[in-house]
Amino acid sequence: MAELSESVIKWFEKTRYDNSVKNQDNLQKVTVVIPSYNRQSYLLRQIAYWHGSGVKLVILDGTANPLPSSVLSIIQGRQDVCYLYLPISIEERLNQAEKHIRTDFVISLSDDEFFLKDALSKIVTELEEDPELAGCIGQSLGFDVDPASSTVLFRPGYQHWNYSATHSMPEDRLQYAMNPYSAATCYGVLRSKVWKAGWGDVLKSSCAYTPEIFQVMTTYILGKYKAIDQLFWLCSYENAPVVTSGWSRDYRFHEWWNDPKAKNEKQFFLDKLQNLIITNHDMDKDEALRMINSSISCYLNFIIDYYHQTFAQRTKTVFAKILRTILPLSLYNKLKAIAGFKVPSQLPLYPNAKYPWLGYTKSNNIEQVNDELQKIENFILDFHKHV
Repeated sequence: MAELSESVIKWFEKTRYDNSVKNQDNLQKVTVVIPSYNRQSYLLRQIAYWHGSGVKLVILDGTANPLPSSVLSIIQGRQDVCYLYLPISIEERLNQAEKHIRTDFVISLSDDEFFLKDALSKIVTELEEDPELAGCIGQSLGFDVDPASSTVLFRPGYQHWNYSATHSMPEDRLQYAMNPYSAATCYGVLRSKVWKAGWGDVLKSSCAYTPEIFQVMTTYILGKYKAIDQLFWLCSYENAPVVTSGWSRDYRFHEWWNDPKAKNEKQFFLDKLQNLIITNHDMDKDEALRMINSSISCYLNFIIDYYHQTFAQRTKTVFAKILRTILPLSLYNKLKAIAGFKVPSQLPLYPNAKYPWLGYTKSNNIEQVNDELQKIENFILDFHKHV
């Protein structure tokens, strides 16, 4: 949790992020929805970053106490910020956000992450030019800050390269998205109708993964989806994942799906998706239910195999580390060659990880992307001087 210090408040009061970028007039058609919990310093960073860009911010703050009055007085004078203090569940907060959305396009954003505005503008253009698209996303990088060297470090982001669920039939799109599974829709730009049907109408569940699956499925039911080849999303590793009481990541979707105790929740999940399909496609209830179950089966086949693989890899890694500490190196190397195990290093996290990405992108405005990324790096480092 990043405490909201006087130093951060003073930084916020004086910070003016340069949003004077050409050819981004269409950002006025976008609402950025930011759910947050116990990260109010990062909320101020978001407000400073987006103010004056044209987008409208809808902030859903579930922290125990609202922002201080000195900050609220500044925010209330800004027409592009809607701050909602809602100390309720994230699902209930997302449901509340719907009534504050009046733009053509909506995107959800974590409170400590960034979207590059040039790519956001290009994605809006993609959606305007292709009415069959329900949404669109770009490429991503992970980032963190090394306080010792005052450096922003990067690592590869989520794999959305050449992602294209542009099949004509919704069932084909769902099959494509569910195995191998991709959560590409969760942080993509969506048409307002699509966002409201997914995140805006998301159901509260005893399983933390159910809202995500619901949102993913609603998107592909309502239209096509793809990724552009430009850097768009900076995924933050600055903070530990948010943990709230009564909410466990250990209760997996496949367990929830087969849990008799979740029977009523599952039926509600099925009913909502079934109604969405019937309303938007020429299908009866039986056809809609078959499509849902077929898509879920695809996902379950993928995710159960994934968990088995990751568990086996974790077990192998732990075993390898133990052997490495107790065996002579020569013997360890012989065993490693036979068994094929090794102690893996972390994903690369280093200053120039962004440049390989910028090198293989097909985008013709690499220089502009790099300039925007450098501005964000400087902004992040300036923020961390005050946290």
